[in-house]
Amino acid sequence: MARKAGMEGLVVVGFVVEPDGSISSIHVIKSAGKILDQAAIEAVKKLHFKPGKQRGKPVRVRMALPIRFQLK
Repeated sequence: MARKAGMEGLVVVGFVVEPDGSISSIHVIKSAGKILDQAAIEAVKKLHFKPGKQRGKPVRVRMALPIRFQLK
């Protein structure tokens, strides 16, 4: 739908990587429109990260991921 509308832009998604590598607390920090925001959130939900470690133990880590939508 965004492609048909000719939408492009940068969406910055914030989230927390849990000690097991799963994602929680997903939110949009910088928006580029509702359609692109929703696409970015869906993409982040599919990711799986290696958990951060502090003193050798897995810990929660807050991250921000920029996602650029660009038409060719």
